[in-house]
Amino acid sequence: MGQNEITSSLKNVTTVTKKMFDFIEIVGKGGFGKVWKVELIKNKQLLALKEMSKTKIIEKKMLENVFQEKKILSSLYHPFLVNLYASFQDIDNLYMVMDYLPCSDLRFQLGFIKRFKEKQLIFLAGCVTLGLEHIHANGIIHRDIKPENIVVEERGYFRITDFGIARS
Repeated sequence: MGQNEITSSLKNVTTVTKKMFDFIEIVGKGGFGKVWKVELIKNKQLLALKEMSKTKIIEKKMLENVFQEKKILSSLYHPFLVNLYASFQDIDNLYMVMDYLPCSDLRFQLGFIKRFKEKQLIFLAGCVTLGLEHIHANGIIHRDIKPENIVVEERGYFRITDFGIARS
């Protein structure tokens, strides 16, 4: 299922809430909160739900970064980026509904594979280059490209994630 199916499932909803999702498991933890693997109840689509504590964001003086990330992700959609479909909040947390990528990041892949073949590296570089070209064409600088911020999707394509310190 692509962006159109997810977007249409969320489009006619006036308010996105946690009740629209079945929470399956935590797939990541960060400085502000966690990332959940969720299922959109309406169409059974697997997505990632980034849950960020408002208190921790304010304590760490990262409010501007979070707002900037949301603004940037809202303006982009590309097959070599982790895409944002919706955002919402409740009294305690901010949430971002994004692509769920069940495979690992490039850092893990490097530890597991140890050495990529030349064709694999060309493919990886192509994915990242096309993602960066799209970002730059939209006047955005990522500023944090590293193996942990390049994730692998189930079909083997590499995608850029984590726009927390990106600037437009």
